[in-house]
Amino acid sequence: MSDDSPTDSVERRWVGYPLRNSMSARTSSHPLRLWTTSIYELKQPRNRTSLSPKAQLERYYTMIAPIIVDEINKQIQREYANAYAYKGVALYFESLNLHGISRFMFQQDKEEQEHADKLIKHLVDRGGNVTLGALPLAATSYDDPLQAALTVKGMEEDTTSHIHELYALAQQQNDYALQVLLHWFIEEQVEELAWSAELAELMGQFSAHPGQLHMLDHHWGKRVK
Repeated sequence: MSDDSPTDSVERRWVGYPLRNSMSARTSSHPLRLWTTSIYELKQPRNRTSLSPKAQLERYYTMIAPIIVDEINKQIQREYANAYAYKGVALYFESLNLHGISRFMFQQDKEEQEHADKLIKHLVDRGGNVTLGALPLAATSYDDPLQAALTVKGMEEDTTSHIHELYALAQQQNDYALQVLLHWFIEEQVEELAWSAELAELMGQFSAHPGQLHMLDHHWGKRVK
């Protein structure tokens, strides 16, 4: 067998040079042919088997751990429940003619739904199954505005704790894709905790002077985007 004859029925090429089997490469007087063949053999193990498209999809889908899927679904449910709760709070402030705070709470309702949608997209993109459950009833009346504000503050504190727990689980499971997504949620919760704590504090100050609540309402309404 001559050195110029390919050993396979289909000639394979690497950086423009025909590739030979290892025997012809050893006997070849061309050093570049020996080099390119060796590189090819390193890149292409003899026992390598290609995966079918279905097998590739199955491997991709199993990259997300079942426990991660379950916990993301729980957080999706919480985000939708938060949105429903914000809608109830918005309706309560609307009934008091505090339209600025009401508009702000309606805005939070939409943002919570967007949070849920982000998690849904992440789960769908990675081949996870999304489960949507029934939402709990949302209160539309409170004893006073302070109670409503404290309810919102407590809800954001709970959400922050759940986000941090989900991030810790992603670290434990070496789920880097989820960790990147949750960085956004963690930063978002810093903002949510700040404004909810401020509103609760101001509402406590104004609760002794109900007539001044409209001043707070006017100020808070300017935060609506």
